[in-house]
Amino acid sequence: MPWYRAHVSCFADQTYPLQALARAHACGDGDGDPEALAAAEACAARICELQGDGGQWWWHYDARTGGVVEGYPVYSVHQHAMAPTALFDLADAGGTDFAASVRKGLRWMTDVPELAGRPGGQEPLILDELGVTWRKVFRGDPKKAVRAARGLGTRVVPNLRLTPLDRVYRPVSVDRECRPYEFGWMLHAWQGGRV
Repeated sequence: MPWYRAHVSCFADQTYPLQALARAHACGDGDGDPEALAAAEACAARICELQGDGGQWWWHYDARTGGVVEGYPVYSVHQHAMAPTALFDLADAGGTDFAASVRKGLRWMTDVPELAGRPGGQEPLILDELGVTWRKVFRGDPKKAVRAARGLGTRVVPNLRLTPLDRVYRPVSVDRECRPYEFGWMLHAWQGGRV
């Protein structure tokens, strides 16, 4: 990883530990592990606080401040599986129920605000007739320029947004790819014995 992105973490860096800490608490003896539960709660509260208005689970976070560095791409698997899996495990462990945030994230899959203003209308991410879910919505910027600029900018000035980049490189591109793990994650999230 380049030096200017050493402070950047991704969504998986939030959800995997959140899930592991919730499970550590649930598997503990007697009262479980209250410190693990508290850490999972703090992480869950933060990602839900930062969740986009359209339900987006953002992609890159600043490990120093907990803020969003760059939101795009927004991955379908985060929306329908990774966030629900981690947040369900937290609730199952006796933590806060973030079901409203899960529902908000799922709504993004069928009502993608980034695509609403596109010429020709909104493109669906879920195509039942093909049995696929498109992978992500992204900026389409050359060589991930926005990610690099925001990584460098927040390295020097935490929480710097560089908002003009949002107008120049709008997130209106769809990655028409469907990877096998997409459905594995979906089955894990929704068929895992959850009551």
